[in-house]
Amino acid sequence: MPADKPLVPKFLRQKDLEALNISKSDTQTRFLQREHGFPLGRMLSPQIRGWTEQEVADWLATRPVKRTDDPALNLPRRRGRRQQSNQPEAT
Repeated sequence: MPADKPLVPKFLRQKDLEALNISKSDTQTRFLQREHGFPLGRMLSPQIRGWTEQEVADWLATRPVKRTDDPALNLPRRRGRRQQSNQPEAT
């Protein structure tokens, strides 16, 4: 067995995904699994799901860096809230 590959892989948990800015919640992780092919991971106990570092790295490698097919999608994001108009609505 190669010395550079550990016998037991390191598992990432939800809090690790949050620390790595991959997912901010369980709900977002499920959305990524359903809509973007994020790995399902493995149940480490009845209530704990984990993902190997390798399967997360493999998924990240398939993600686009930036969308360039639609210039409208590459606009800078607005900051702050839209200002409310003080004018009453016309009826």
